[in-house]
Amino acid sequence: MDFGTHLLSGIILAYILTDFNSWMWVLIIIFALLPDLIGELFYQIGRITKGYKIKLIYDQEITSSSLYLKNSKYMIPYNFLHSLLAIGLLYIFSLPFELIIAYAIHIVLDLVSHSRDSWGIMIFWPFNKKRFGPKKNWWEWKFLKNTSVFYFNLITYIITIIIFLILKFFLNKF
Repeated sequence: MDFGTHLLSGIILAYILTDFNSWMWVLIIIFALLPDLIGELFYQIGRITKGYKIKLIYDQEITSSSLYLKNSKYMIPYNFLHSLLAIGLLYIFSLPFELIIAYAIHIVLDLVSHSRDSWGIMIFWPFNKKRFGPKKNWWEWKFLKNTSVFYFNLITYIITIIIFLILKFFLNKF
């Protein structure tokens, strides 16, 4: 998913998982964004070293550039931060449950939205470099081509809200 969707998921998680405690809210939102804050920073550095400009909107160029960078040193932080190993380290360092959940939800959202052929998540990295995900990246959906970014994000935000309503339902059950 994109930055906006991960930001929205962090805000929703903060609302679901905590009473209003400003520091925990901020931390949950940061942890919902953390894999991309660091991982995509290195990806953009890799693009710049290859002569490309920084690109913030996902499109076909982002997909193709991920293919030529996917085995480079610039993708190591991205792959590490999007793996179970990173989630395990958060657990080992005894971070609060809410922060680990926010981080893990980021990975889950990326697992269902990033194509296994380009941006797919290597969930078992570095032990297994198999990429998981759907056949196409979410930004390549045919019915979204040539639409405004507003409608594109509106659809992903609605999907995110539905996922969290389901999560809230199950959390209230236990």
